Amino acid sequence: MLQTLKKVFYCPIVCILFAIYPIIHFWSHNWEEVFAQEIIILFSAFIIFAFIVYKVFRYICKDKAKAILVTLLFLIMFISFEWFFNPCGNTYLYLYSIKFCGMIVGRFRVLIALWIIIFVAVATLIYRIKRPLKLIIFCLKIYILILLCMTLPKILYSAINESSILTKSKHIDIEAPSKQDLAVGYKPNIYYIILDAYTRSDTLQTLFDYDNSEFTNYLNKKGFFVANKSCSNYFSTSKSIPSSMNMNYAPPDKSYEHFPSEALSNSNLISALKKLGYYIINISSRTGFTSKIKSADLTLNEYPFSDFTREILIKTILGPLVNSYFIKKIEFINKKIDAIIPEKGATILKQLEILKNIPTTIKNQPFFVFCHMVCPHRPFVFSSAGKIGSRHLIELPAYYKENYPNEVKWLSRKVMDVVDTILRESSQKPIIIIQGDHGSSLYYVLWRTISEENITDYNLFLELIQKIYMRERLSNLNAYYLPGEAKNLLYETITPVNSFRVVLNYYFETKLPLLEDKSCFFDVKNTSSEKYYKTGYINNININKLCKKIEKLVKEEKAKDLFSAAKETFYDPNQKFN
Repeated sequence: MLQTLKKVFYCPIVCILFAIYPIIHFWSHNWEEVFAQEIIILFSAFIIFAFIVYKVFRYICKDKAKAILVTLLFLIMFISFEWFFNPCGNTYLYLYSIKFCGMIVGRFRVLIALWIIIFVAVATLIYRIKRPLKLIIFCLKIYILILLCMTLPKILYSAINESSILTKSKHIDIEAPSKQDLAVGYKPNIYYIILDAYTRSDTLQTLFDYDNSEFTNYLNKKGFFVANKSCSNYFSTSKSIPSSMNMNYAPPDKSYEHFPSEALSNSNLISALKKLGYYIINISSRTGFTSKIKSADLTLNEYPFSDFTREILIKTILGPLVNSYFIKKIEFINKKIDAIIPEKGATILKQLEILKNIPTTIKNQPFFVFCHMVCPHRPFVFSSAGKIGSRHLIELPAYYKENYPNEVKWLSRKVMDVVDTILRESSQKPIIIIQGDHGSSLYYVLWRTISEENITDYNLFLELIQKIYMRERLSNLNAYYLPGEAKNLLYETITPVNSFRVVLNYYFETKLPLLEDKSCFFDVKNTSSEKYYKTGYINNININKLCKKIEKLVKEEKAKDLFSAAKETFYDPNQKFN
């Protein structure tokens, strides 16, 4: 009986290892964003798939060695199909440019036909081999073991460092005050809304010639305090959000940068609020480390499957089917791809809708809402009127300069609607903090797209870019709605690292000292080198003057095209999203 079961469920280990290796490899590069149960499910699915494929070819070939080789051929071709059908890849663009018998080789149905022909041809060749194949199989076993030996240590290293973060994490010792000791007599619900790359109003005016006073005046009239000289503490999301949630600067070991998910999930703020009896809600961004917070009591707006699972499936022959779920249409014009991204637009619209519904949905206990919207971050998908826009894979300064303020305008009006609803539907005044995790990236795009030969003095150009981009990138929106007298504790240069120190000190009588307001930025000549700058220094950078100097450095024939108007394009001009 045991021998029969062993025979029925037998699958060569080499087939199993080849099937799960892509998962292991991708996992090693995305450790902090993947849950163990997700890996188990993927392993199980791919092992079962490998087992079925092996059994089919074992029945067809009748020979164990040949069945193993054909199975490995099928698995490798199945898993690596994305290398051909990758709309951003050079191979695919090249195949799409070739015509054969009136057919475009790069079309999916043609690629599938080629895939089948290649597989059948090689499988037939293997089937007809008369010589022993044990040596080939042995070499393949050695090969996959070498790959695993190169990958598994990285996973082990990540696991050890993640454990180290949890061990070294210092949580704030806080006791829940009695009701009579609360500053406003109740525990206010807290909304923390992070608008990715939303820059400060003065930067919008200077660099984009966009007047954002409609939004800031609205916030002021509603009782918000808008920190007009605020700077983000870091230039990247992976450091900025964990630092604001931990109410502290990133440690020198780069744990925030390498393990942002753990730094967020085990943050000082979440730990303190849980002790105070708060219900933690994450409105998923559906991307990166803010898609799921492990310590959250409730996650809303999740995908049916995660980004990790999606990326694994996209790399297989199932990729086009998975992509069709997320991408409505891909247009190919002169090899330049204009890919519509309905999933990003839909995610942001859903987040806005959920924010408006929460006040009337969660009523049993005080709650903390974390909502990170990847907007107005590039690629831009909304026009100022709310139409779903296009993603330009080749980004130019002109594209950024025109489309960034358009998305800011649309988003600002949507946030105003959200704030109106929250204040109207809340039974008690809530806390609302609206922040940009960092500012815009116009001069980053310029820096990365203009070639050195088009600059008269490239070293001076880099020095100017250093100051302009620092001022642009670190200037962030920072607005607070705080019931009671807490607004008196705020000041114009407050940075996110102090935001919740003020909140906890006023509403829950903690005695957390405010930290020095400073911001970290990199050296454009050596991007691995980073340095902290005081907020006052950053605010004193005269970007208007520096921008004029940059224009003078660009050769005359290129200067006129530096920020030329970029036409806004849309998939369907009549399609509007309210």
